[in-house]
Amino acid sequence: MGVELREFVNHIRQQLLDARQDGRNSEMRFNVAEVTLELQVAVTKGGAGGFEVVFGSAKGEYSQETLQKIQLKLTPETRDGGPTLIAADETEDDEGIS
Repeated sequence: MGVELREFVNHIRQQLLDARQDGRNSEMRFNVAEVTLELQVAVTKGGAGGFEVVFGSAKGEYSQETLQKIQLKLTPETRDGGPTLIAADETEDDEGIS
């Protein structure tokens, strides 16, 4: 069974929010300018004419020829459109990434 893209991106979002919280009050901050995700996907055709995109199947049932590689570039920003910093100081609010 694979993972939906939406679920995967939500997991990355939560990881960035967690890293921001973990870095609270740190003397060093990181500005996340871009997040690049490289995924291998398998596309299978369904009986009803639809298709399913599977990310990271652990079953090993897809041959190397059926795997496709896709790359997503995401630019994280806060709700107000500002840059995402990993490590908020105590004067910043906790809005984080929307």
